[in-house]
Amino acid sequence: MNLRLVGFEIKKLVEQPIIFLFLFGCLLFNTGLLLTLDVNDDYLNSIKQVNIEEGQKVTPELKENILSKEKNQRVKNDIKSVEDIYDTLQGEELSKKMIDVFQVQGNYRGKLEEKYQQLNPVITQLSKEKAALDIALGSETLPVFNHLKNVVLKALLIESLIFACLIGLFSSTAEKLTKTDKLLLTSEIGRKVQVNKYIAGICLSLLFYIILHLFSLSTLFLFYPMTELLDSSVSTYFLTNIYENSLLFVEMPFITWLPMSIKNYVIFSILLGLGLLIIYFTLFFFIGLWKENMAKGLGVAIVLFCVHKGLVSYTSSKMDYFFLLLMFSPQQVLENYSFWFTETGPYTIIPFQETVVVSASLVLLSGFSLLFRYFYSKKEVL
Repeated sequence: MNLRLVGFEIKKLVEQPIIFLFLFGCLLFNTGLLLTLDVNDDYLNSIKQVNIEEGQKVTPELKENILSKEKNQRVKNDIKSVEDIYDTLQGEELSKKMIDVFQVQGNYRGKLEEKYQQLNPVITQLSKEKAALDIALGSETLPVFNHLKNVVLKALLIESLIFACLIGLFSSTAEKLTKTDKLLLTSEIGRKVQVNKYIAGICLSLLFYIILHLFSLSTLFLFYPMTELLDSSVSTYFLTNIYENSLLFVEMPFITWLPMSIKNYVIFSILLGLGLLIIYFTLFFFIGLWKENMAKGLGVAIVLFCVHKGLVSYTSSKMDYFFLLLMFSPQQVLENYSFWFTETGPYTIIPFQETVVVSASLVLLSGFSLLFRYFYSKKEVL
C-alpha cells in the first residue's frame, strides 16, 4: 500500500459530483424520516416524569403511588399492566410457539428446540435483573424503538451499502472506463494499484457511513430527547418481536442473547452494520475486477440478489437444510435486520448467528482476497 497513491485515489473519487449529490439526497431523505416519528407528547412528558420521580423499575410501591396520584389514565393503565414476564418463562415455551406457527418439521425442528433451550440461562438472568419491569417510554416504547431501529437505522445502513457497492464497482473499473487500464497495468505500479484503490474506496465508504449516522442520530436525539428509552433494558415488557407466516403471526418477548440496554443495542447494531459494509464493498470490488465493466458488474450483482431472494422464498415453506444454508449468507443477515442479536425465530439455529456470519465472511473474504490477488496478477492484459 502506498499512502500517497491512496490519497490520490480518494481525491479522484471525491471529484465525482454524484457522491455529494447522493450524500445530500440521503441526508434530506433521512431528515424526512426523522420528522415522521409520531409520538404523544403529553403521554411522553408524563411517563418521563414517572421515571424521574419514582425510578426506572415498576415496583409494587411505584404502582401504588402512580395509581393513586397520576392524572394521565394511559400512564396508569400501562404501569398497572407491567409484569415480570421472565419470572416463569422457559425457552421450551417459546420454541413450541415458533414451531407450531411455522410448521417446522424434521431435523430443522430439533435445531430450533436446541437453540431455545440455550435461551434459558438468558431468561433467568433477565428475571434476576427484573429487565421486564423497566418503564422506558411506556406504551410509546415499541413504536419509538421500531421507528429508530427499523426505519432510521435500517435506512442509514441500506443507503451506506448502496454507496459502498457503487464505489466498489467504480473504483475497480474506472481505468477500464477511461481506457487507461493498459497504460496503468504496464507501468511500474502495475496491478498493485488495485490495493490502493481498495483502501481508498473502503475509507470513503466508512466515512460516508459515519457521516450519515452522526448527522441523523444527533438530529433525532436533539428533537426527541430519549434518555429514558436509551437507558432502559432492550428486554423491557413494552418491547416485542413479531414473526409472520402467511396469515399467522407469533409475538415474542424481545430477548437478546446477552442482556443489554437499548443504547448498547443501537451501538452494537451500528458496529455490525460496519462489518456488512466492508463485506459488500469487497464483494462488489471483486465483481468489478472480474467483469471490468461497471454496468456488467451491477447486472451480475442484481442477478445474484434475485436468485438468492427466489431460493429463500422457495425453500421457506420447507424449512430444510438448504434453507438453513441460505440463512448463513450476509444478504440474509441484512434481511433479518429487525431481529439482530435476538433469538431471531426460525431464521437462525445458533446464538448470535448474524454476528458469526459477518465475522466468518470477513475472514473468508480476507483469504479470498489473497487468492484473487494471485490470479489477477497473472491475468492477460487485453
